[in-house]
Amino acid sequence: MFFDAAGPESAMSKSRNGKTISVPKLNLDDFCQTFGISEDIESRLRAAEFKSAGALLEISETDLKEVGLKIGQIGELRRALREFLSREMRSVSVETSQ
Repeated sequence: MFFDAAGPESAMSKSRNGKTISVPKLNLDDFCQTFGISEDIESRLRAAEFKSAGALLEISETDLKEVGLKIGQIGELRRALREFLSREMRSVSVETSQ
């Protein structure tokens, strides 16, 4: 999956099967506050120039380790991302490419 700009309020992700998914954007500050991300994790993500929750969906565990996150912090971040996606699934739209 990859994300493209899709306007100010959503990010577009195109899957391997050609479906396009629009996921609402959430800036890093709001994401961390809403989902209880620690200040240490938020600080490391900010130093690595992450701006949105959507960008976090596109990186690997290795990338997160390079940012300086420990395995437990990576787990906490993944938990928050899963919660974000499950909450937002109600507002996700899927379109099929032709």
